[in-house]
Amino acid sequence: MARLVTQLLSKLFLLTTLLSIASSHPAAAVVSRLLLPRDPKDCTAPDANCTCQEWTFVSKDWTVANFAYRISVPVFDPEEAAREEPVPFASLVTFVVQNQALDYNAVCNATSTGGDQEDADASFDGRKWYDCVQDKPGEDGVTSFSYERAKDRLEVKQTWECLHEGYFYRYKATGGAEAKVVCAEAEWENPDWKEGQTYQLNITECQAKHRPIQVPWTEITGN
Repeated sequence: MARLVTQLLSKLFLLTTLLSIASSHPAAAVVSRLLLPRDPKDCTAPDANCTCQEWTFVSKDWTVANFAYRISVPVFDPEEAAREEPVPFASLVTFVVQNQALDYNAVCNATSTGGDQEDADASFDGRKWYDCVQDKPGEDGVTSFSYERAKDRLEVKQTWECLHEGYFYRYKATGGAEAKVVCAEAEWENPDWKEGQTYQLNITECQAKHRPIQVPWTEITGN
């Protein structure tokens, strides 16, 4: 009985105990955090070898690597290139989300299309959420994101599981950060163009201004 009580107390201690910290600055976000153990492990030490559970308790953000944004505008014949009319476009955002608690990453990308290249940036307006794909099959976690190009705003939410002392603990974190980009334009023209092929491709290629991007957790819960 004593052993069972000890196990239950241990589980209760590690379950969802939230601290809500409201800053006095009116523009600051409210941050909800799990209550740390009394002596959290220093996972930054070279020989720390922290577990998923230990990293979850001490982590504060995600690392977003290889953030890129691209607009492609295809032109299918010389006459179309000369006309001042709306031209269809395809825009793409892609990046990788890294969580120190996990031994896998989330690969994120989304595409948007439209009938007028002038609307390309507005096609990512931050209202739609896109699912990412984990680079390690078989894991139960889910990662998704939204992106608002006009404000250079990236939002991320992620769920994951940690196995600790025979129990599975499930966590969910949300957060966001500014994702400013630096862009360059390029034009490709098909020297051997034939009817039905792409005659010209106008590309706007954007990379993150600050790499990698740290996306702080504004809330984390667990059960």
